[in-house]
Amino acid sequence: MRVNLKLWQSFVMGSMLHLSIKIQSGASQTLPFQFGDSNIDTQTSTLDDDSSIEFTLDNPMPFIGERKNTFYQNTNGVISFDEPYKSFRWTGDFPTKLLPDLVAAYWTDIDIRPGGADTNQLFARSTTQTKDIEKAEELIQKHEDGTEFSPKYTAVITYNRVNRFSMDTSVENSFQVAFAYNETDTWVILAYSQLEFFDADSSAVGALIGYNGEILPQGNLIQNISSNEGMRTFLNDTNCDQNGVYAYRLAKGKIPPVLWIDGFIAKIGVCADAFWAFVGVGG
Repeated sequence: MRVNLKLWQSFVMGSMLHLSIKIQSGASQTLPFQFGDSNIDTQTSTLDDDSSIEFTLDNPMPFIGERKNTFYQNTNGVISFDEPYKSFRWTGDFPTKLLPDLVAAYWTDIDIRPGGADTNQLFARSTTQTKDIEKAEELIQKHEDGTEFSPKYTAVITYNRVNRFSMDTSVENSFQVAFAYNETDTWVILAYSQLEFFDADSSAVGALIGYNGEILPQGNLIQNISSNEGMRTFLNDTNCDQNGVYAYRLAKGKIPPVLWIDGFIAKIGVCADAFWAFVGVGG
């Protein structure tokens, strides 16, 4: 049997190019935390922006100067604390007092309505499982500021192979959020194994990644992705020695008390690396 050498070379080069694209898109990476029914996860129903489930944390979690007892996993890549948050985009300043306390893992217009076998799955759990605590500690201690951190509690939130609005199944994203904390300190781990979209067939034109504290405001705009190159770069970068994985400290030190003045809450102290700012009330 004769083989056309040029045709064979074209086939091989095409296959290598396809493989290269898949590696860059993150198909070869895996999420660091196991997920699914066998990992005591709760799965969110496959609705569009109305998919939000409240989860109770195993222990109150320090978060930018406060303590949180619950969190909500929302469809559009946002983890909120005080109430569900259904918006699919944000175009203003970030962080800002105009937004509630939240972590934007990959905030864009996600649509899980298509369902499918092992696709469009939203899972979450609050746990003291040893395997979760050890994995979180391993990742955080690779960060230059996390070498001494030892968590006691974790919460793991997974977005597995989710599609974009409007029911576009041609592209998928997979990512995780993990909170790791003890009585005084909290870290968040953001992990990405597959990123194939940042916009949608709506007014969502980018994906915002960061965290916001409403009262001060405090927080961090980590990334605002608006291009394929931006997705690839973010997916192949890290701040804790594993591509596609990032760790950030959300709280450190004593949680300050609060003072109610005429129905408004005022911080007596701000938990930020042991810095205290006192509110003076005079006549």
